[in-house]
Amino acid sequence: MSVPVWLSGVADVASVASLIVTGIVWWQIRTIRRSVMRNARVPEALRDLKIFSDELQQNLKGWPELEREANAVLQKVDSVLANVLPKLEGAERGKIKKPKSLIRKRTALWGGWATKSESIRREAYWEIYGSLLGAMEALRQLTADYKKRF
Repeated sequence: MSVPVWLSGVADVASVASLIVTGIVWWQIRTIRRSVMRNARVPEALRDLKIFSDELQQNLKGWPELEREANAVLQKVDSVLANVLPKLEGAERGKIKKPKSLIRKRTALWGGWATKSESIRREAYWEIYGSLLGAMEALRQLTADYKKRF
């Protein structure tokens, strides 16, 4: 028994249609997954960053005795920012990349950093601290937007 020609054509069309539907479903699942990851992780990261920013501020107030502790806090901040960065998109990514970039410059110069004057080192830390506050505010606004959406 042979299959009618028209049925073969219908099968071809159905195959192409199912491929398109699969692509659309995959895209939606990917978008939902990103949204869930972002909105589940961002508030926790924001809480951690708040703790670390308070520590960094205390270390800056006790400068220069607490410079090493400030460097340790920067490493923690860098780890949290690195973890949250892939979960963000658009403008939020830019706000996170700025303190990461400043931290990377700070740690990349570590070998010659000791030769910099104390005031230059302290100003660099304050710049990182200010940038971190901006990133935290962007994450706070993102969290607030998500809460209003749902």
